[in-house]
Parts: sequence; structure tokens; C-alpha cells
Amino acid sequence: MAGIVYDNSRGMLLSRSTYPGAGKYAGHDLGDNASKWSHLKWSIVGMLEFGLFGIPFVGANICGYHGNADEELCLRWMQLGAFYPFSRNYNAYGQTDQDPAAFSTEMQKASKNALEVRYSLLPYLYTLFYHSHVHGNTVARALLNEFSNDPNTYDIDRQFMWGPALLVSPALDPGAARVDAYFPQSRWYDYYTAHVTPPGVQTLRSALDRVNVHFRGGYIIPGQVAANTTEYSRKNTLRLFVALDEYETAKGDLYWDDGKTQDAYRKSEYLYVRFTCAGGELRWTPEYNGLTGEKLHVGFIDILGMSRLPKRIIVNGATAIQQYQYDWQPSSDFLRLKHIRLPIDDYTVIQWSY
Repeated sequence: MAGIVYDNSRGMLLSRSTYPGAGKYAGHDLGDNASKWSHLKWSIVGMLEFGLFGIPFVGANICGYHGNADEELCLRWMQLGAFYPFSRNYNAYGQTDQDPAAFSTEMQKASKNALEVRYSLLPYLYTLFYHSHVHGNTVARALLNEFSNDPNTYDIDRQFMWGPALLVSPALDPGAARVDAYFPQSRWYDYYTAHVTPPGVQTLRSALDRVNVHFRGGYIIPGQVAANTTEYSRKNTLRLFVALDEYETAKGDLYWDDGKTQDAYRKSEYLYVRFTCAGGELRWTPEYNGLTGEKLHVGFIDILGMSRLPKRIIVNGATAIQQYQYDWQPSSDFLRLKHIRLPIDDYTVIQWSY
């Protein structure tokens, strides 16, 4: 019957009640929470715990299930909820509407901004779920999972990470204009500005129109130009965020399939690409390609932490990047390559010299 109804396409199972091992088959809704600031904060703990329980596809009811959320609470919850692995605004029958359209234009814009950040990072999120499925890794994880030698991370429950490369520091209190966030020893880049944030406790501006997100140096994060649905987003060009460490090196990977086929990994109907950057050279290598009918291209490459503007940039040893194909921001050591169209499933090398 399922094959007839869903045409053998991939479905989604979501459970509010779970049992050990359920994460192999289903995601988890954290249950009937309330529209309270305390429940907003506690949702982070619940999300991280269920990741450790082997149920990575998890999230709370954004803005609360019971009670009536005010605009500020719902706005901050939309910002946090954009980074739940399972992201859904949902409440009980008889409660007031709490979708962004029920509030002010400013609330709608802030929610859209947060969701666009999520959508711009969907290829990275999808790759994290691949590692969870194949290797048992967590998707959303506590800082202590990445920085176990740093005792300062052991009791942090107001920040969290997506995989090893993305740090989220949301505002969780009413009237908060700033957030005190802890940055472990590493190089950290602001998602919006590419500016470096030093290690230690930093006080971050927490405007109502954005949530604090940082890339970790040493990683290459695959992204995509965001659209209004996941179906349309996946048709857009890819964007690589190359966040260099202090040695100007980085690494990353991408898993991709058609998003519909059941057991695509088991059937070997997927693409897996590995990225490396070192010694003035960015390369990607398709280690496996069983994907047919879909051709992805890299249209933008953001290189964060480049020490100076290169004099020459070459693709595959032959094609030179022209001036109109890049932007350079010396104040943040940020180089963006644009107006390019490079197949992600072809071995590619980009070299630069100073």
C-alpha cells in the first residue's frame, strides 16, 4: 500500500513517543511544550540529548504547543528553530496563530532571514545526516563533543553546533540585545560578515533580525543559493564556504542524492565529494558517483581568512579567473569567486599565487 500511495518515494516518520532504536526509522518531536522562555531554552538540551540517543532528526514545537506566544518569544524561537534538525512551527487547536504572518512585518523578515540561513546550508545539513546514517555521528551536538579537552565547554547548554564546523549562539532571554557566547580555541568566522571572532567569552550583538552563526576555521562547508522550498533550493548552484584555519588549510565533504529515492545510499545512487584546501590550492574529488539525471555546479566560492589578495587564480591549470569573477574584502580577508560554473562531480583544482 505504501508503495502505491507514495510511488515508492521516500517518506518521513515522526514520533512523539520513542524507544531505543527508533532513530533508525523515525524522527522525534520533543512533545507538548509551552510558549515560555524557559521551554525555549530547554529545547536545546532536549535536541542535544536525543542526538546522543541516536535520534538525530529532532526538534521542538517552535513558539510552543500550549499557550499563546508573544511576538518577541516567537521571533527568537523561529531563529533558534531554524537550526533544529527537524524544524517546525506548530501549536495546539484553540491557541492563537503563531506563524510569522500572524505578527509584524519585522517579525516576518527576521523569520525569513533565519530560514534563509538554514536553506543556504542545507547541503551541509544533508551531509551531516549522511554521516549520522552511515557512521552514527550526531547532527546537532554540544560543544563538549567537539572540544572535549576544554572544560569550559562542559556545561554550555545555550549554544550548540551543527557537526564540527558551525556554531550557533541564539538569543534566549526577553529583551536581550547582546549574547555572551563562548568560542573554544579555534578560528571562528561570522556567517554574515566573515570577520574573525577570537576565542574565549565574547559579547555578541543580538539584533532582532539575525541569529549569531559562525563557521569554524579548518572546514569547507557546502551550501547552496536559498530558494523558498527545499525542492527549488536543490536546483540552485552550490556555494562553498572555505573557512581557513591559521595555516590556511581546510577540509570538508558533500553527500548528495535525488532526495526522493528510498535507500539511495544502500542502492549506491548518490554522489560523494571530498574537499581539501592547502598550499594555495582548493580541490574537490568525486570519490563516488552513482547519481544520474542531476548535474550540480559550483557557482560561488567564499574563501574566509585569506591572508591577501592573490595575483593570479587558475582553474584546472588553464582557465584564469578574471577580475569580474571575484570580490575582495581586505577588512575581513574575504575572497568570493563568482560568475563561475564548475561541475561538482568532476575533479577540479583551483590554484592561486600571491
